[in-house]
Amino acid sequence: MKFGTRLSALVVAATSAALLTGGPALASSSHHGQFGGRHHHVISGPEFISGSLSGPGALATTPVIPLKLRGIVPTFALFPLPSGNVATIPTQAGNLTVRLTNKVTTSSFNHFTCVASQTVAGRLIVLPFASGGAFRGARGSGNVSVYFTAVAPRFPNGRCNFNGTPVKAFVSLRAFLFLILRR
Repeated sequence: MKFGTRLSALVVAATSAALLTGGPALASSSHHGQFGGRHHHVISGPEFISGSLSGPGALATTPVIPLKLRGIVPTFALFPLPSGNVATIPTQAGNLTVRLTNKVTTSSFNHFTCVASQTVAGRLIVLPFASGGAFRGARGSGNVSVYFTAVAPRFPNGRCNFNGTPVKAFVSLRAFLFLILRR
């Protein structure tokens, strides 16, 4: 795959994802009475997601980023980057599904070092009916930023070949969500 196409595809895929990790100190819980004969508690708080990948794995057709989620649902995931605006993060605690909106992409190419980078940022909205396990029925929103950088090969004359296959790559994902869970 060509360098420019690969860079764009990886960044779009990465920003479709949400990585959550959070600080439980900011979480709150409240009793919401009885529903269908059972008592339910609403728990709300931050969830932070982060992860990165470098080397050959970052250049794979579908990179799989190890993610760490911290917050009201601390867990881990191996997240294959999707190609659309809806992503499901298959965590050990259940699936968390989000939609990416308000996407902003910035790119840069350094013709001296042959390094290309792209950042995709946007807003995440949790899809409650598509999430499961500990995230079943979860509601919330937040922000995500996916950063991708790669080193392009050089032509024999020393110029950068941004249309070639990258020789090195790095991708990172950082997200913050404020979640509302009913338990």
